[in-house]
Amino acid sequence: MASLSRHIGLYSLVLLVCVGCKDKSYSSTPGSNVDKGSAQHARARQEPVFEILDQGTPPLLTLRYNLSSMKPQYMKIDMDMSVGAQAQGTDIQPPQDLPPISMIIYIEPLPISARKHLPYTFKVISTEVNKEQDDDSSMADGMKAELERLDGLSGSAEVSIRGVTDKVEIHLNGDDDDRNELLNRMREEIIGMSVPLPQQPVGQGARWTVTRTLKSGSIKMKQTTNYSLEKLDKTSMKIAVDMEQNADPQPLDSKNLAGASARLVSLHSDGGGTSLIDFSKLVPTANAFSHTNLVMELRAHGNQQRVTTTLDLKMTMNPIDKIQNEKSGKKP
Repeated sequence: MASLSRHIGLYSLVLLVCVGCKDKSYSSTPGSNVDKGSAQHARARQEPVFEILDQGTPPLLTLRYNLSSMKPQYMKIDMDMSVGAQAQGTDIQPPQDLPPISMIIYIEPLPISARKHLPYTFKVISTEVNKEQDDDSSMADGMKAELERLDGLSGSAEVSIRGVTDKVEIHLNGDDDDRNELLNRMREEIIGMSVPLPQQPVGQGARWTVTRTLKSGSIKMKQTTNYSLEKLDKTSMKIAVDMEQNADPQPLDSKNLAGASARLVSLHSDGGGTSLIDFSKLVPTANAFSHTNLVMELRAHGNQQRVTTTLDLKMTMNPIDKIQNEKSGKKP
């Protein structure tokens, strides 16, 4: 069972890579001050629907990305995680700090499209598991093997002046069907890089909520995100974010669970963070934290167990103009 718990930890540790991860499916909450367009129309356009709670104090500004000013960037993501698991109320894996992981992605803007969106390409330049001497070697090795499969992965996407990302395409290095989960995670990273902006003008202190249905890996869930605009000028803004996710019971993709089958009983996650956004850059300077409680029913060899996995995550995302002394020696 200890081996199985490690599989569970690896399976769930990137359910929430960052606060505000995006997906192409959105659903709106009812409200008196909703962005123009019905929820059905927004889903057809693959755009989010906002409920504005407070427009903030004057002066009010129409927030838009400056797509024509965007230049190539590297995005560095660092994550610290702790995972634990219980079966029938007994620890099968006490809460354990996992080795920190890092990832660098190169992003290159292309000429503005006919529909006034910014196409860009991206490529994973490097991944790293920062293993300490006392880290669990099997867990670290499993994480390292999983992340290395992302090395060299590339693709393309488009972003609108309102920060809505679509047309995400990921180019495979091979035809490994087992990459499906990895590709879902990478797609969410790319879509979550920019922040969708309200249609109407807002000022400092503005608050809005986005409720949507999304898919993370094989799990379908509902996410509610609350945004608070803390600082604003014509070129940048700082927002505080808090988020909650919930998933109903559903079957899970269990091909990596050592011959067991799995069913999700419940998933609840909450977290928060801040993001500093320069409207002339795609990559924000952001930090986030989250706590996830995942309850599964596992069946193996005629036996059934209910396993609860907890995941605590801290993440930072930073833009960098260039990389120096890259260990891998890889270039975009």
